[in-house]
Amino acid sequence: MTAIRIAYLNWWKKGSLIAKSSEQPAFPAEDTQNESPQFFWRSATGTGAGGETVDVDLGQAVELNYIALLNHNITAAATEIKAYGADDSAFTTNVVSETLTWAAGSIFQFFSTARTKRYWRVKVINATNPATYIQIGPIFLTKYFQPNRTFVKGYTDGREDFSEVFFTDSMVITALERPRPEARSLPFNGLDDTSKGQVNSLLNECGLTSPFIICLDYAYPNTNSYLVRLDSISYPVNTGPGRWDWVADIKGAL
Repeated sequence: MTAIRIAYLNWWKKGSLIAKSSEQPAFPAEDTQNESPQFFWRSATGTGAGGETVDVDLGQAVELNYIALLNHNITAAATEIKAYGADDSAFTTNVVSETLTWAAGSIFQFFSTARTKRYWRVKVINATNPATYIQIGPIFLTKYFQPNRTFVKGYTDGREDFSEVFFTDSMVITALERPRPEARSLPFNGLDDTSKGQVNSLLNECGLTSPFIICLDYAYPNTNSYLVRLDSISYPVNTGPGRWDWVADIKGAL
């Protein structure tokens, strides 16, 4: 049984922000829909005791089982970190909730059970936060898939270097140093037809531009989850009836 889970179709990003408890003008709630952790929402200063919220309308009821709050400043003293789903924008009809387990920096959580709702709310009560405001970066609200096999031996794990080196006519060398993101090449052998279809959906949805989340051990999501992008497009290769091999070339991580 594989311990890997992958989440890529972010319905929070596709939805419409319909309400927020407060925000600082330079850090609007819409930034929770951005794909980069360098963008984030901040509630107004001096708030948090009564709870800070951001609401989204997905446009339709969809089945979801996974949420991630990236680049947050919530502290371990928070008395509530929850995701609420409802059938109405007032959050009064058939309300469900998921209590999120706190982790520093980013929270990754699989739902206790799949939820099919149109309206979603993230709520945080963190009255003693020393920043006097709540910060949350991108929110991922999605449904993960679990391939039937994990990656095999022969994978690579390192860092890419996008720095540039220049030579003048007199052979003087100068360099433009750039960040060095983590990079992995993960080979999957013997995927079944269902997993192959899910991989192709991931490739079609994200391409080389949109990030997704890969969790290498779903029993410990907060210490084994990574926000990544594809470094190249590699489609599954058929090796026999109902058997497919795929290499996931990915880069970037929180």
